[in-house]
Amino acid sequence: MSTSDGALARELAAKINALGEEKGSFISDRDEIFKLALTDKVTLETRGTDDVLDTFGSPAYVTKKTSRSAAMTEIFFGGPDERQQEILLRAYEWFERHIESGGKLLVMDKMMGLHPEHSHHCR
Repeated sequence: MSTSDGALARELAAKINALGEEKGSFISDRDEIFKLALTDKVTLETRGTDDVLDTFGSPAYVTKKTSRSAAMTEIFFGGPDERQQEILLRAYEWFERHIESGGKLLVMDKMMGLHPEHSHHCR
């Protein structure tokens, strides 16, 4: 696998996207995601109420995974080092196992950055 200039990450992401599409593993419809928040057992048990909407009427999700933390985010320029490559490969293997076993993934597509030369599609 290639490791230059983030090619490894792009290559693994492309494989996960292809596998997820092939297996129908992605949930990207906002209404479907909203309905999941209203009925998710983990969310309901954690909140202790059937009302999973916040004060603004938005679904309040509860997850076992924490949100991205700037303090825990690694930024690398050029290719990832050996340790970072190993992290990418382990993440890819987890996603692959999850999808192959029938697991679903919530997918949101966003653009990061407003400048035309420095905008990035994020999934």
